[in-house]
Amino acid sequence: MLSTADPFEIAESLGMSVEYRQYGKSVKGYFRKIFDRVFIVINSNYCGRSQRIICAHELGHALLHTDIPDRVTSMSFEDCNPDGFEHEANIFAAALLIDEEKLSCSISDMSNYIIKGIFDINMKYVK
Repeated sequence: MLSTADPFEIAESLGMSVEYRQYGKSVKGYFRKIFDRVFIVINSNYCGRSQRIICAHELGHALLHTDIPDRVTSMSFEDCNPDGFEHEANIFAAALLIDEEKLSCSISDMSNYIIKGIFDINMKYVK
């Protein structure tokens, strides 16, 4: 049993490949499923802490949204639909990376705006 909250370790243990590519600010990351292989691609221009958040978000897509063929989109906090794919991936990332015991509410009760606020503090684009 894997006992880690590190999205990179989780992806590796599940046989997912994490790759880094240079993009502009508009693309933070995405995942692709090609046949039975999952690739998480992260913009290498973001700092390590930001890459961890991006990896957790894309890992959420890879695990929760397997029925969507060849889904390639940039990581976004803009989809405020509580039933939307981006919100689900945001909740997954928040649950993985945030110590819920230190919060005054449940992560599942957070809006995308709150999650965006927490993660934007750490999202740094290097170039």
